[in-house]
Amino acid sequence: MLSGRSLQLEVLEDRIALTHSPFAPESLVNQTPLQVPLGFDTEPPILLAVANDAEGNFAVTYANQTQKGSQLFVRLFDETGQPTTSEIAVTAQDVSLGQNPHLDIAMDADGDFVVVFDLFDRQSQSNVVFAQQFSAEGTALSGPIKVSDFAFSSAGAVAMDDEGNFVVAFSDGSDLFVQRFSSAGVEIGDEVLIADDVNGAIISSPDLDADSDGNLVVPLTAQINADT
Repeated sequence: MLSGRSLQLEVLEDRIALTHSPFAPESLVNQTPLQVPLGFDTEPPILLAVANDAEGNFAVTYANQTQKGSQLFVRLFDETGQPTTSEIAVTAQDVSLGQNPHLDIAMDADGDFVVVFDLFDRQSQSNVVFAQQFSAEGTALSGPIKVSDFAFSSAGAVAMDDEGNFVVAFSDGSDLFVQRFSSAGVEIGDEVLIADDVNGAIISSPDLDADSDGNLVVPLTAQINADT
């Protein structure tokens, strides 16, 4: 247990070429030292995700601890690994992350991107999944978009096509859904059930990927009768 002390961590990012050799030095992502949450003796469960555009520019999103909760950030880099922005706040300070929190990011061909995360709403005592869109320069394009507010909602993943349309995969605690959005952040159709808890299956660890036209693939884990 931590007793009157905090550890500071640094998030480093390695650029890897197809030869599996780094072609640029490590890039320091976070400017504010990452704090270890109370109750962890060693490394905390750091939330971290990265996405890149067609030119190799990329964005890294991550969570940091605050005095009363957490805050999510994103930082942009060029294709050589040099930062092009300072830390950009995705959420306000002192938010409460969802139970078993998830964090993901997706970017279109021009560098516009979206960050998806889940927060705990103390008033309703439920998890709420949000999506926050940004321009390629790191400017928020709107306020947070509520994706789902099922009582046990958790964000699994997000994917984006070349035009900036995106899809979010999320769970209500047993079933897995996806919801499409336009590049303007407007819902396209209703949420679509991808997998359910038939035969007592526990659906978890979804991922999501899309091609340039928005066709999707959703790998996931389903545990049935303790066999995965």
